[in-house]
Amino acid sequence: MKQVYYSCVVLLVGGLLLWSGCGSSEREYVLQAVPERPDLSGWPDRFFQRIENAEVQAVNGKNPVNSLVDLARLYHANGFYDEASLCYQALMELEPKEPKWPHYLATILSGYGQLDDALALRSKVTELAPEYVPGLIRYGDVLFKQNRLSEASRLYEKALALDDDNAYGLLGLARIDVKNENLPAAESKLLRATRSSDSRIGADLLATVYEQQGNSRSASAIRSGNKGSGSFSDIPDPWLFELYSDCFDTYQLAVAAGSANHRGDSEEGIRILKRAIQMAPQDAALQFQLALIYMNQGDSSEAIRSFEVCVKLDPMFPDGWFHLAGIYQTLGDANGQARALAQGLFHNPDSPGLHLANGKRLKAIGDTFAAIREMEKAVDLRPEEADPIADLAALYISAGQTEKGIQTMEQVLAIESLHPVALSTMAFYNTSVNNEMVARSYIEKIRMQPRISPSQLENLENKFRTQFGSAP
Repeated sequence: MKQVYYSCVVLLVGGLLLWSGCGSSEREYVLQAVPERPDLSGWPDRFFQRIENAEVQAVNGKNPVNSLVDLARLYHANGFYDEASLCYQALMELEPKEPKWPHYLATILSGYGQLDDALALRSKVTELAPEYVPGLIRYGDVLFKQNRLSEASRLYEKALALDDDNAYGLLGLARIDVKNENLPAAESKLLRATRSSDSRIGADLLATVYEQQGNSRSASAIRSGNKGSGSFSDIPDPWLFELYSDCFDTYQLAVAAGSANHRGDSEEGIRILKRAIQMAPQDAALQFQLALIYMNQGDSSEAIRSFEVCVKLDPMFPDGWFHLAGIYQTLGDANGQARALAQGLFHNPDSPGLHLANGKRLKAIGDTFAAIREMEKAVDLRPEEADPIADLAALYISAGQTEKGIQTMEQVLAIESLHPVALSTMAFYNTSVNNEMVARSYIEKIRMQPRISPSQLENLENKFRTQFGSAP
């Protein structure tokens, strides 16, 4: 694709030079910049019509430049990056004071990993729009990747002068502090970044900084409380968001909605998903994603409605039934929970997740042996997963089948040697039966498991100390 892009640019530049030498009109300039139409078979008719209309307007419309803008947005929003790049190259000549064109082109080039080519464009954006914070931070990020730390620092500081709690600017400066081995300064900035972003930005690096400073407890506390850490969250960029209204690719829209929700803008995620659903009303996965956002918002009624649409469109969508049952459980609607699980299992009898959820439901109402049967089915269906086996082992222990439960916990550890539930259970059990050396070994392993909170570890250590008269 890179070769296609460069060859297209060469052709375009040659055409523009010819145009400038011949004194052609603006329309002729635009016509030379209009990309050859790619294969649009399989795309929605509305998308094809929008492309065709923009091309017609380039030939006959009152404002040919606007037609080129439409083409650029349509191609970019739907993943035709070579075609969009050609349009942006021309638009930068036609409208040299518009910062969006170099911003969009730099985004495409950065996606190809062409940072050197993107660098001049990022600089141009900040020159034309010095107060656009995402432009400053993106420029800083490119400089940071090139190890031009002092220049990157100035960009991040400019961004923070405009938005003093911007988590991305703080993260950028903290990364520079880490590079310069100034860990206390990095810690201070990362604490601000995590507070301002509800721990979405900077938590992973903060845990690493704590570890490097010898503060393993704080690092473990962060990691145990941030199970979703490690996922990438791009900086919110309103100029890029504008493209979503021209997107006809429901997969791209679903990804964009997920990104919006991850950065905390659930309303934007809902808006994008509703647009996708208008284009693909029979897509159960889109309804499922929408329901998850409503569920995370605490809007149970809308979540139930979307989950019900999801499973109506595709009854063999076990996660839809699973979460629908979960909402009913949260609302205290035992009948609704039981009904959703029963219907889900009818359509998906081999779903380990539904069998596990039904087992937990049966345990909650006191039907322990029926719960064990359901959980055993879940484990039989997915024997490679540690969590269901740990749930089954805990149920054996609570039912008085301690020896079987401990044996099953050992199976868990054979699959996942640092499984938090299994380690905690084995440490507690071996302490209780006066098996000091074994209990000590499990507590040592627990210290390496960040998903076990410091308070849990402290309780196990205190029990060990009480039982054996010494620290583990």
